[in-house]
This record gives sequence, structure tokens and C-alpha cells, in this order.
Amino acid sequence: MKIGFSFFLCLLLLWSCKTDQESRSLAHAVSSFVASNKAVVSFGKIQLKTILDKAEYKKVPKLGMALSREWVKYQGSLDLNAPIYYAMEGPFDEDGNPSSSFLFIGVKNADSLQMHLKKQGFDFDKKGDMAYFQLNDVSLGIQKNLAIIITKSGNYEGSKALENAFLKTTESDDFESVEKLLSNPSDIVANLNIAGLYETSNTALSKLDQKKQIEIQEMVKGSYISNEVRFENGKIIVASKNHFSKSMKAYSIFKTDAKAPIRAKLGKGTPKLAFATNIDMKKLQAFLDEFAPNALSDLASNMGGEFQLALMTGGDDALAGILTGELGVALFGEPNAGSFIPEMNAYVGIGKNGSPIANMAQLFLSNGTAIVSYEGNDFKLASSEKNRGEGIQVPTGCESFGKDGITAYINMEQLDLKKVSLGNDMEWLKSVSYITLSYGNDGGELVIHSKKGQENILKTAMDVVLEKFSGQISGINF
Repeated sequence: MKIGFSFFLCLLLLWSCKTDQESRSLAHAVSSFVASNKAVVSFGKIQLKTILDKAEYKKVPKLGMALSREWVKYQGSLDLNAPIYYAMEGPFDEDGNPSSSFLFIGVKNADSLQMHLKKQGFDFDKKGDMAYFQLNDVSLGIQKNLAIIITKSGNYEGSKALENAFLKTTESDDFESVEKLLSNPSDIVANLNIAGLYETSNTALSKLDQKKQIEIQEMVKGSYISNEVRFENGKIIVASKNHFSKSMKAYSIFKTDAKAPIRAKLGKGTPKLAFATNIDMKKLQAFLDEFAPNALSDLASNMGGEFQLALMTGGDDALAGILTGELGVALFGEPNAGSFIPEMNAYVGIGKNGSPIANMAQLFLSNGTAIVSYEGNDFKLASSEKNRGEGIQVPTGCESFGKDGITAYINMEQLDLKKVSLGNDMEWLKSVSYITLSYGNDGGELVIHSKKGQENILKTAMDVVLEKFSGQISGINF
């Protein structure tokens, strides 16, 4: 009886493990893949159905009908309500292309999916319980409730790459931090793995001594930047949040100031476009000294003699002694033939060792029509007398300008877009009121605001882009 009972418990345990593995969620599978793959630099998901619904794609002539037809065809095979997950491996080439890309798609019925794809002319092979095919640099594998698509440049064996990918989806159970990032409900989620970026990058950091490289590895371990895109009525939000280790946070270089002092230094008037930075130059200097000791000497060799002299005589301050980290630009002119008429103000904060450079710049710029002043730490430039003074006015909705490390805005309603060649696929910008950007040590966001405040900007943009191609796309066999 003891032997029989033990045998029964073993069978029950094996059956439970099998059930757990087969019912393993798509998010768990991708989280495991990312956590067990040190080469992954970027990973995230796209809520395809949500985005298409928000774009009201069914109302787009021709294309809406074509997409609806394909949607119905595959809804019994694929879990089309689930997000499409992705992961990208480094290193990235000079054009920004990853060495390998992975798509993870939930499968409802593997046999049905294979049948549909076979009708499209794809021949499947079998390897264990995995069905797969490879076409040039693209491979697709189907195993139980998961499909993986791999795109990889060069010659590679698709079956092995897919086998390894499926293995990684069950290899790790230590993926809580990754799964938390992927649980973000936004329409598009794009996360950056700092450790993966460091591991796969060929930079000057790899030339540091072994002790320093170990320190960097510990610093970037478990550090991520999460990015998201949300399509809402009246606005599109692109937000970023830094999830850094304690040692990484120590090198945070941005300053914040709720009083936005840069506004008083950019003259007067209401700029159509403005940009500003507020950087802690001493922290930036400390970071460069620690992890890029040759950066400043390389920079100096490419700059003029005055800059080199300022760096050489700056001592420990060096770059921090030349610039205060405050910088701003305000544009008042109208666009003309793809560029701005140079009606603008600018400000640069000059450090205690920056006088030779500022004096040289003042002498050079004063020979033109610009009005230049340099007093104390303030180096100011104005293209005309009418915008000189103190205290620019920012439009309603752009009140965050100047308060964080990097801030900017574009007042689209003040711009005469008739003078700008937007191109057919950018015509939707005419429905935009203003665009704001704010970024600091914890992250930031870029927000595109519509004119009326309730327009479906995604639908407006998709209508313009999709309508342009709908005649071509409707004839494509998906």
C-alpha cells in the first residue's frame, strides 16, 4: 500500500507539473525568456487589438475590411486579445538593428494555425513537439500555446534558435522584476535592460580595469528604463521611468527647480518653441572621471585652443568649471521653407573658468546682427531688440517648462503650418495644439495635446497614414 500510494503521489506530481507548464501564461513565458537571457537589451509588448480599436480601423475604407477579414480568419488560432510581446538581443549595429529579434504570440489552436499558414505556402518541419519553418532570416516555431518568430541576420539554424528560445521561456522562475515591467497596461511598452546593454556593447567601458568593470556590472544589475505609449482622448503620452540601482542613482545628473529660473534668462515674449537644460555639471564631471577618464581629453582635442586651455586649467572642476549646466533656446520666428527664421534668444550659463571661451564667442557673434551680452555667469544672445528683457511667457499647458533637467515645448497653434511642408503622413499634426517634454532623474514624459482636447489623435493620425496606403494594402494576402 505504501508503494502504491507513493507511486500515485509521483503520478499526481508529474501531472501537476505538466499542467502548470502547459498553462504557463504568455507573460510568464516572456518574463522567463528575458530573465534567463543576458543578451536581451530591449523587451516589451504591443496591445495590437486595443490600438486598432482606438484607431477605429474598421472605418478605414478598403483596409478596414481587409484587416477584419484576416482578424476573423485567425481568431480561432491565435489569442488576438493578448498583447504581442517582443525581445531584442544586442549588440545593435550602426543602424540600430539588433542582432536578433523575437516575437511571442499566444496560440489558441496550434493545428489550426499551421493549417492557415500551410495554405499560405509555408511548409512545416517537426522537432519533438515543436513545429517550425525557416525562410531566409526569419524562423517561426509553434509549441503548445506559444508561437515564437525569430529574425536574425546572417546564416543560422532556425530550429536550434527556436528550440533554445522555447527552452528559455521555462528556464527561469526568478523574473518578478521583469514581469512587473511587462504588466504595465499601456498600449505600447518598451523596456531597456541596462545590464543587457552593457553586456553586449563594445564601448570604451570594456577598456577599464577589471575592478572597475566589476563595479559597473554590479551597478547596472537589475536596472531598467521602462517606456510606455498611451493613446488617450485629447493626447498621446510617451512616458519613461528609471528603475535604477542605488549606486546608479548616485550619478543622477539632472537638477530640478520649481521656480524655473531659465525663463527669466531667455528674454521676453511668448516663444513658439523653447528648449532648456539644467544639469549638475559636478556630478557629470564625477561620472566622466570615474567611467570615461579619456572623454574630456578626447573632447578637448577636437575643440579650439581656448576650450583646451580652460579644461587644462580647470583642475578638478574641468568641464564643470566651464559651464554651469543651464542652457536655453527660445524661438519666436515662423517656419520658412523647412527651417526657422533666426528670430530667437539663447542663454548659456558660464562657469568660473569659462570666461575665455565666452569672451571669444561674444567677439565672434557680435560681428553679425545678433545682440550679445556676457556678465557674471550669464551669456545671452538675442536676434532682435524686441525680445530682450526678462521673463518669457509660456502657453497654457506648458507650465512645466524650465522646472526639470530637460524641458521643451512646441506651440503648434502659434506656428503657421501652411509654410511648413509636413508631408502626407504628417498632416495629422495640424490637429495638435502643443507638444511638451519634461525629463529628470526619475524619468519623464512627452505629451502631444490635441486642439479641442477630446479628439482621438490616434484615429486622426491613423486615418491619414492608412488611407494613403489602403489601396495597396487591401490587395495584400496577409
